[in-house]
Amino acid sequence: MRPPSYTLLKNLKRIMRSIKFFAKRKRCLRTTAYDSTMYWDYEKHGEPSSREVYLPARVWDALNPSERYASVADLCAHAGEQLPIQIVKLIARDILRELEKIHALCGAHGDINPNTILLSPTDMKCLIFQLCNGSQTSLALSESSAGTLFDEFLASADSNPIFRLSAVPTVPENGYRLTYADSPALHAPEYILGGPCDSGTDIWTLGCVLFELLTGEALFDPDFQTVELGLSSDESHLIQMIELFGTFPLNMVLSGKYSQRWFTQEGNLKIDTTYYPISLATVLQRKIARRDVVGTAAFLDGLLQLQPEHREKPKDIVNHLWFVT
Repeated sequence: MRPPSYTLLKNLKRIMRSIKFFAKRKRCLRTTAYDSTMYWDYEKHGEPSSREVYLPARVWDALNPSERYASVADLCAHAGEQLPIQIVKLIARDILRELEKIHALCGAHGDINPNTILLSPTDMKCLIFQLCNGSQTSLALSESSAGTLFDEFLASADSNPIFRLSAVPTVPENGYRLTYADSPALHAPEYILGGPCDSGTDIWTLGCVLFELLTGEALFDPDFQTVELGLSSDESHLIQMIELFGTFPLNMVLSGKYSQRWFTQEGNLKIDTTYYPISLATVLQRKIARRDVVGTAAFLDGLLQLQPEHREKPKDIVNHLWFVT
């Protein structure tokens, strides 16, 4: 049986080939600019310094297309919808670190999905080089140490990010987002109910994205049984949330401007249906290795809380034990 580290290096190199394949076909310019539209509050922080940012595709195409990038969506299309857990951990770590900065400065990102998470061949090549170069005395030694080196890379606060978010207009803290660009399956409960969308909404969306990358399937399917039971997509989505995470808190229901469409004043769903409760761990064990289920479920549970204020903050959960187990 091949050691786990062999699988790790093999997976990273397979990812590298996929990135190169799509990077040639997708123009994504990384440029040095003032990131004033996304991260900076001039009155609070003063004049920003020049920094590296990732721009939306429509801007990339309008500028110099000399350096090409791939999105995680491109990666899944070529390498498979279900990514290796080591890669998903790397995505989670890098995006949480970036969200920590965004949330501290200007509110929320507001559009986290596989298309807005980017990486480059150069970034991944550097990681593979670091892992392979850690022990080059023999193939066996390199294989046995790669897993340990990767864990150290994940845990290090100084390691460079491999994955980054593209820059999009942000959601002001405690404000309402009038448009929502991502898939309906990623919609947070407060968005459906018409509540305020803030930094907590980013955390829910990231949890859904990570689940999808880990399992190859969306956590929620808003179109499930909409025809058979005569449900709207929002009703189906809410039922699935209740089955997975329990009843909605009354204060959350009462604070949503659309809540009366689906809930009574007592906080009960108006539609008469049969619920089939299921745990996140039960869903995960059908798709990922048994040894990874408990840790992964505990990590995702911190992101996927119905109430936004109960979701973990990026600065806290980025040090979760899941990253090093």
